[in-house]
Amino acid sequence: MRRTLDRSDCRLPWSLFASMRVSSRAALTSIALSPLSATLQPGATVQLTVTGTYSNGSTAILGASEVFQSSNANMVAVSAGGLVIVAANATAGTVVTVTATHTLSKLTTSEPNSTVIAVAASALEAPTQGSCARPFTARNQASL
Repeated sequence: MRRTLDRSDCRLPWSLFASMRVSSRAALTSIALSPLSATLQPGATVQLTVTGTYSNGSTAILGASEVFQSSNANMVAVSAGGLVIVAANATAGTVVTVTATHTLSKLTTSEPNSTVIAVAASALEAPTQGSCARPFTARNQASL
């Protein structure tokens, strides 16, 4: 909210106030994503939050004025609301960086303030040859 001073504000000469404006609004100086990293299995999701830092040192969670970008949208997509979705066919070991841009200020998250998503092996992937996993048989089935 901007407020323009007028003669009733004090008894100083009017010429001092001719072009002076007082603003109670702090400027947005940087944005950051959280969480900063996540390891997710294919098909999993995580919600991102964008936090803004203002010129007066205050911080606030920002709303719907951000655009999200994924460095590999085929493996990790991000919805308009900041929901990260790992593709069902994502390759284990893939690492994707997600950034955000605040549309009003044009500020973009820098590398240390962006989110890094690592794709984990799917819980349903078959064990590799030479692993210590035993094949499922009726003999080694646990009784409930």
